Amino acid sequence: MPHAALTRGQFLRWQAGGLCVAAVLLVLVNYATDWDVRLTDYYYDFAQQRFPWRDAWLTAELGHHWFKLLFQILGVALVVGSIWQIRKHKTTGIAGKRGLVIGLSVILVPGIIATLKHFSSLHCPWEIDRWGGHAPLLRLFDALPSGTSPGQCFPAGHATSALWLLGLIACWLPDRPRRALAMTPLLLAPGMMLGWLQQMRGAHLLSHTLWSVWLSWAIVAALSAWLLFPSTIKETHHEPHQDLGSAGAHPALESGAVRAGQFSQ
Repeated sequence: MPHAALTRGQFLRWQAGGLCVAAVLLVLVNYATDWDVRLTDYYYDFAQQRFPWRDAWLTAELGHHWFKLLFQILGVALVVGSIWQIRKHKTTGIAGKRGLVIGLSVILVPGIIATLKHFSSLHCPWEIDRWGGHAPLLRLFDALPSGTSPGQCFPAGHATSALWLLGLIACWLPDRPRRALAMTPLLLAPGMMLGWLQQMRGAHLLSHTLWSVWLSWAIVAALSAWLLFPSTIKETHHEPHQDLGSAGAHPALESGAVRAGQFSQ
């Protein structure tokens, strides 16, 4: 079913509105509730003064090492595959732009969030005095007490190993925004899973991961608006069947045995 075309400005207004609402909710939850504390308390053993899951195989070896490596390899493969397909087959137009959005998401989502994390004053839970550390528990905009070194633990970095997957919504944009929206929870799930495993270890608070999701959304939305959406309706080119696995799909996935038509029918 064809959808009404959106201009770049319309798409940006929808995204900016959603981002603003989400940011306000995140701030309100951070200051008006104790969700972060309660969830972290659940995984902390106050009797033994430690996080039992911190060095467990599931969270430390599988979650922190192997899952991260898996998604990094997948990201590199998509970037290399895009470049190879574009150079070999001279892929241009919407397919090339979709590949560019995905490739840039692989690079920019972890890169930008890691940079912001470097300048953060917030500490990881296992460094906070409530959970056996030395630093005070601070909320998002609280000032760092004098004599306390910055924690550099916000937003969550490990989750971004998979949060770049949100860039795959480009496979359904700009022609199928509803399909892109429907796929968003599935694409965010791996990153949220990695974030949750880190919360079990005491490496991050829930709010750290949720703000990484928010930033990933903002980055992917900006890339999509820039590369995929026309500035005016006159520039819109309807390609209703070029979603994942079709002629307009991500170049690195075009020649694969699995076609998205199998999922979209």
